Amino acid sequence: MKKRSLTLGMALVLIVGLLAGCGQKDPAASGSAGSQSGEAVKVESLALEFAPVGGDPAALLGSLDRLDDRLKAALADAGVEVETVTITVGSSVSASGQAAAEGTVDAAVLPSAQALVRHGGEAPVLMTRAYQGLARSGDEPADWNGQTANAYAAARTVGRRELVCAGPSEYGQALAGRVADGKTLSFTELNHARWGLIGGSSDELLELWLADHYEGSALADLDNITYYDGYEAALAALAAGEVDVIPLSADLRVEYAQQWTTETTRTADNGAQGLGRTTEIWEEVQVVGVTEPAYGTTVAAGVDSPWAKEPLAEALLAAFNALGRDEDLMALGGVGPFTGLDDEALDPVRRLVTILDGK
Repeated sequence: MKKRSLTLGMALVLIVGLLAGCGQKDPAASGSAGSQSGEAVKVESLALEFAPVGGDPAALLGSLDRLDDRLKAALADAGVEVETVTITVGSSVSASGQAAAEGTVDAAVLPSAQALVRHGGEAPVLMTRAYQGLARSGDEPADWNGQTANAYAAARTVGRRELVCAGPSEYGQALAGRVADGKTLSFTELNHARWGLIGGSSDELLELWLADHYEGSALADLDNITYYDGYEAALAALAAGEVDVIPLSADLRVEYAQQWTTETTRTADNGAQGLGRTTEIWEEVQVVGVTEPAYGTTVAAGVDSPWAKEPLAEALLAAFNALGRDEDLMALGGVGPFTGLDDEALDPVRRLVTILDGK
């Protein structure tokens, strides 16, 4: 038996991260969820709901029609045989979160961990999107700075941080020097800087970073902020010395390294105009702060659902990763690969929601 549900007035759009990792291998799938005797676990049903992602309703109905059989097969490969898979699309992100909170679905696919915190009540988190890993990572600026370039790594990473980066201006280099000497920047020092920001989730992570490290301070407390239309425009301003500090998604210096030292009269390999610097980005753009990670597509279990516990939770994670970059899964908002996530990891997200709601 198959059930179909689709709301036509969808307007909420799921934001896909900058570094989607198209065509890359998925992280290692979890082991079989079957019993120790090797027999498959038999389950009567799985009710899975996707928060709306926009797009053509007829096309989404086609994705619903095709996906459930593939998901059943992937679950069987993971050791769980499901008699009935019901896949629906919610009327809104909040409605899908509420469905998980009320336990009317076994699992809900939401656009972000922030959506889960806002709308999911006590629904337990199952998994979140995994991102392209980096050779360098960590909570401190020193983890990201050094004499050699950062690079992508085979392992995936959980969440995406913003790096607070000081540029080649005289004051930017002064800030970078103090951090390199092991000093902690004061809010007065930060406030003296000229900031280039881009808005959106980048600003949100900076709000949390300031609140956590500077006694509840906020972006509104900074005196000199200029907004730019994206990271590339902010980086160009940094290269020109128009601003001292910008945020970069970790670690976009990898993407912009060649453009940084390409002459302004030439086009870099990424198709953008060169930024004309003569010193490598790794030396001139230094990390002076590291935010908490933001989590993209996040899957929550329904309250009291058996799919919140092993072996079913492990099987669902394995099945999502086995589907990989399945076009129908992606069309419905299941942008992976995925990795498990602990409830404790959501604590910074909860603090951020409290900050945003109090503004």
